[in-house]
Amino acid sequence: MPNLRDIAIFDISNQPSKADTPCTRLGNGRCAQLCFSFPVDQPTSPGFRCDCTTGVLAEDKHSCEDSKEFLVYTTRTEIHSLSLLPKSYNVPFDTVSDLTNVVGIDFDYTNKDLIFTQIRPDTKIAKVSSSNPT
Repeated sequence: MPNLRDIAIFDISNQPSKADTPCTRLGNGRCAQLCFSFPVDQPTSPGFRCDCTTGVLAEDKHSCEDSKEFLVYTTRTEIHSLSLLPKSYNVPFDTVSDLTNVVGIDFDYTNKDLIFTQIRPDTKIAKVSSSNPT
């Protein structure tokens, strides 16, 4: 694999055993999933940062919670949604069907509306509520 690059692996068994970092002193920094120590010459308090492999960092900056974000996509005749959680098979909203030539889609997070463009039979910009898409 001569063209392979940009791989970083973080595994506790691959780390120096004598390292004295906030992550090792505090039992993974009290982080639920990932703990990243800052270099000792960097004057950052507390000297480490927690992060999540899936989901988002909770308000306490140590635990992780499920992300409320999702993917919205179109197949030209339908608008679909997909959860970004790896083990979730729930869809955030029902499929919007019976459309023709949907070529652009956006989501208004404030109003929870799906905004989309159709190019045929008539060009139009339309919107539907994601809480009750019909």
